[in-house]
Amino acid sequence: MLQWYDPRVSGLVPKDQIGRTLSEGQAKDLMWTPDVIVTNTELQGRSVISTSFHISVDGMVNKTQRLLVKIKENFDGKEFPYDQQALHVLLASASYMTDDVQLVPMVTANLSDIGASSFDKSDWTFLFHDLKVFEESVGSLKKSRAQFVMHVLRDASPYMSSTIFPEIMIVVLSFTVFLFPVNPGFAMPRVSSAVIAFLSMLTISTRTSAMLPEVRRGLVWMELFEVVCKMLLFIVIMLNILVETVFHSWQQPELAKQLVFELRLAFPVVAGLSLAACSVATGKHLELFCDAVRSALLLVTAIFILSVFRRSRNYASMQK
Repeated sequence: MLQWYDPRVSGLVPKDQIGRTLSEGQAKDLMWTPDVIVTNTELQGRSVISTSFHISVDGMVNKTQRLLVKIKENFDGKEFPYDQQALHVLLASASYMTDDVQLVPMVTANLSDIGASSFDKSDWTFLFHDLKVFEESVGSLKKSRAQFVMHVLRDASPYMSSTIFPEIMIVVLSFTVFLFPVNPGFAMPRVSSAVIAFLSMLTISTRTSAMLPEVRRGLVWMELFEVVCKMLLFIVIMLNILVETVFHSWQQPELAKQLVFELRLAFPVVAGLSLAACSVATGKHLELFCDAVRSALLLVTAIFILSVFRRSRNYASMQK
């Protein structure tokens, strides 16, 4: 909605009326218009639904126009699917410079209800809106522009139920590898459970890739979460192979049972801390955070494996 004052339009109102409504074609032929348009639309991405001009005898003009536009916007998907976006709508006169037309926010306009209802049937929740006016100078081009910004929050519940919770369940199920008895009869179930969990994670991550924003730079939060889950499953496979090696190849069943007991206690703690750390990661340093978590998991695993080699030598010397 646009509003401006032009005393010349009072002559267009019949004497027995206080106002008159004109179509867009009539207004262009009979009166001056500021020619304000949405400037950040795609090519041929603007469709006019309706336009009307209401003029009053006091010279006040109100232009109401409904548009269907495709806005060019750069999304920041670093924190997907918990991201917030700022949707910008830029307005400016297509014909006049700052000296001729200056835009001023309408104090009486109420756009909160309109913005909130526009996202009722989408995956976004309307938070608040901003409206400001500024002047832009590019060479000899000086324009008065208005910027309407709608801040929205993505609804992450569909991604929680279809991706995040299943991946957490797979990590929990992989932990059951350490609940099987360390006996030859359970060797195949232990190995197959760990490998199947890892393959299931790869399958889900393939589906997740289709959900990620097409245009993005660097790592997003969802990818960080999946990297941590894959690292935990990889560690389960490696440690399970280590336990089987200690039991079958090194012929140290007591040490193997002790390792399984330790892993039953340690793995839930390590996995819980790793997944909890993902919840505090922000979009600014996701790559650094991912490398830090990955390095920490590898370091803890390497220390545990080295301790197993040391204890195995001590166990072998005690048997002699």
